[in-house]
Amino acid sequence: MQKNAYIMPKKGQITASFVRADDNGEQVGKAKAWSENKPHTIFFPEGFAKIHFNTVLRMPNKLRGRFIMLLSHLEYYTNRLVDKGPGHFPVPLNRENMAHIMELEKRQADEIIKDMKNLSAIFKIDGDYYINPRFASRSKGIAVEIIEKMLKMDPLLPSSMKEGQWEKLKLHLNENQS
Repeated sequence: MQKNAYIMPKKGQITASFVRADDNGEQVGKAKAWSENKPHTIFFPEGFAKIHFNTVLRMPNKLRGRFIMLLSHLEYYTNRLVDKGPGHFPVPLNRENMAHIMELEKRQADEIIKDMKNLSAIFKIDGDYYINPRFASRSKGIAVEIIEKMLKMDPLLPSSMKEGQWEKLKLHLNENQS
């Protein structure tokens, strides 16, 4: 199949074509009209995060923007806040790192983080900071070990889980308590 594209520079005309050939180098078939099909899927960059607006809208205005600034540092399957990059191991963020990301002084960032912790938007688990999946997430699911710890801090978490997931997790939690 031969495809032609015409480009019109200031002086003259340039023609580009695409021809399908067999093993002998001979053209296969006739030239057809170049058709542009509508794509089935559009891809977004890796830094995409899902924000659950029903919950985020309950935050005061001073917290919303700072919260969203942190979302590009979410780790997949844990929702842990990390400094990640190509080719190196993710390093958990501390308060100073978060202050730098939120473009605040350390003291101001401490106040913002404290307010987010009071709203259960951020958790501190085993010395690392995690974003509550009720507010935002980066992946389809979160590791069960992390969710078990988050449930102790946020009793509203089961209401935001996908249908049927809380029942499965409840069975697992009951087995561990026995």
